[in-house]
Amino acid sequence: VVVQIEFTGSFVPEENIAAAVTALTFERTGRASGRGTARIADLPPVLVAEAYRDYVAVAAASAFDPDWERKSQY
Repeated sequence: VVVQIEFTGSFVPEENIAAAVTALTFERTGRASGRGTARIADLPPVLVAEAYRDYVAVAAASAFDPDWERKSQY
């Protein structure tokens, strides 16, 4: 399983562009279970809890802007 914290992105080299955290997803990577989005109910609870904790920590490290979608370049 691969855990992904998705965000709006930024240019390289970074030019101080605002970015927003948009999603937390879990992707299956094994051959036996197939590939694609994993259901949270099928994952170990500790994996979901730790991934969510990291997601919240990333979001909490900055300020919320209710107008982020208009300001995003992506």
